[in-house]
Amino acid sequence: MLTHVKLKEDFGTLDDLPYELANAVANVYWRQFEQGHPSSPILPAEESIMREVEYKAAKAAIKEFRIMRARNDCSAGLVAYTVDYLLDVLRHRIPDANNKRPIWRRIQRVKYPSRDQPNLVRSLRLYGAQ
Repeated sequence: MLTHVKLKEDFGTLDDLPYELANAVANVYWRQFEQGHPSSPILPAEESIMREVEYKAAKAAIKEFRIMRARNDCSAGLVAYTVDYLLDVLRHRIPDANNKRPIWRRIQRVKYPSRDQPNLVRSLRLYGAQ
């Protein structure tokens, strides 16, 4: 499965991330590499572009997230806020999330429900006991 190979190549394991975030990243990769495969149904151009942007954003954001968590002066509140923000962007695709307060983004989660497959990261064997 190309998704597994690309995730392993980019991040190794996702055990160091909170589970929901790890699963959201796995779903972004799955949409990019499995649903975007030439044998899959043709997607509208807008969706293809959005998936490419999500993939690049997830790849960069997780690398930065790991750096942020490695710092000694990083508070638990900042980590929790960052996880919520990344979930709103990657899982819910809330438009213009960077200009919205956390409470407003939580309300908008109803309008933009999750499209993620539950437990995908575990089925790819990139989280938890291997």
